[in-house]
Amino acid sequence: MVKSKSIIKNERERIKAKLNIWLESIMKEKDVYKAIKRFEKIFDGEYVINCDEDIEEDYYEEYIDTYYLKNKMKIVHSSGPQDKFGNMTSHDGDDLFIYSELSDNKEFAQNGVCIFYESEYQEEEIEKLKNLINEDMGFKAVYGFIKDNKFKVTNVNDNGTYEEFGVKVVDFINNTSIDKMQKIFDKIILVDSLKEAVDNQLEECKKCQKLDLEEIIEKSETFTNFLEKTIGDLAIYRDDANAKYMVNKESELYGTDFAYIIDLDSKKFDIYWRDTVINSYDLFEIPKDWIDSCSEKLKQQIEK
Repeated sequence: MVKSKSIIKNERERIKAKLNIWLESIMKEKDVYKAIKRFEKIFDGEYVINCDEDIEEDYYEEYIDTYYLKNKMKIVHSSGPQDKFGNMTSHDGDDLFIYSELSDNKEFAQNGVCIFYESEYQEEEIEKLKNLINEDMGFKAVYGFIKDNKFKVTNVNDNGTYEEFGVKVVDFINNTSIDKMQKIFDKIILVDSLKEAVDNQLEECKKCQKLDLEEIIEKSETFTNFLEKTIGDLAIYRDDANAKYMVNKESELYGTDFAYIIDLDSKKFDIYWRDTVINSYDLFEIPKDWIDSCSEKLKQQIEK
């Protein structure tokens, strides 16, 4: 039996170690095509490549290869003249970017770090990337309920382990009746953002009492702090009558590493690894060794 508070952490560390080996080779060779070939060799069998994003139009031309790694990182290689005006073009050579969806650094997650631009090696970006890769990027999980085929789920960014967060969810299940969980589901109001929830709370407060600007600012800060604490803790929905807003993350249900779903229709606790249910337990019979059981299933998924 695999004892794991570490399968995901170990997998992440293994990927990081390979990335660092790759970056060291880039620093020595400083060649974009050698970098790509080296990447394909180091990560042989561990990536999926998408070559279907090419753009070929009258005035714009770009060729894009995206390599997707298992830990939500991607390497994007682009080339081509881009904007074309007669014999003039806006781009010359190859670009190579790295992105990580799991990084708390927005630049890394959304904009990526460019290590080659127009085939020129970007030494300062390599150093930045090495620091970012060696940060602990944590994990993301989606959690919540399904009832009458309707999901009410949100997500959490956690610097711990998937097991530690899962223990909180299991503890909630073990200490909450089905009837209470159904009432929690019914009272939850889905919103698109934390700001929307705060605005709704303020409007409710204004209806009950007149507030001056200073009081509105104070209430806004209070509501924001309260709602931020709600995220990641199902027990607050159970224990506090004022906890009713949930930022809707159903769209991330099958694209995030882990999902912990309390199915109030089937009375099951389903644990997803990406789009696969790795274990499903009766809500009244979650075994004490559920972590070990999930670790075995997870190991099988990772090694595929």
